[in-house]
Amino acid sequence: MIVVYHSNTGFSRKYAQWIGNALRCDAVEDKKLTTDQWNHADKVIYGGGMMAGKIQGFSKIRQRPEAARKLIAVFAVGATPKEASALIEKIPQDNFTSEEQDSIAFFYLEGGLNYEKMGFLPRKMLKMMSRSLEKKHQRTAEEEEMLRIFESSHDRSNEGAIFPLVEYVKSLERK
Repeated sequence: MIVVYHSNTGFSRKYAQWIGNALRCDAVEDKKLTTDQWNHADKVIYGGGMMAGKIQGFSKIRQRPEAARKLIAVFAVGATPKEASALIEKIPQDNFTSEEQDSIAFFYLEGGLNYEKMGFLPRKMLKMMSRSLEKKHQRTAEEEEMLRIFESSHDRSNEGAIFPLVEYVKSLERK
């Protein structure tokens, strides 16, 4: 088993390392993943940050040989609070095929924002979204929360949040 991750600002890396430690397996950045590592893994857990509704790097990992057989779980890391369940529930629909939705377990892990490590384009996109929300005269509670989230860098990652994913993987091993 291996945990593969894509991380631009460090939150997905942190979660992947926690998961790897809990499951006693390697956590490898997708850019550094070797063919040998991929071929020797019987199960793969993939994780990536959210950007514009997409799980970063997932489209590339699913193109690897035997990905449909090896991928058992995917975790997405984002700044959206777990309480915003309507937004989180859309992530698998927007990222997985119907077959993948049936075969891959999905987990959302709250991370945060790190403007200091963020590239120009993502930072610009967030500022545009923030300005657009600020101009709205009547905002929903969800939009108010998004504005608050966009204010500054913050870290809401929590090692305890990996528990459901780790337990799911362990349950597969017991079968």
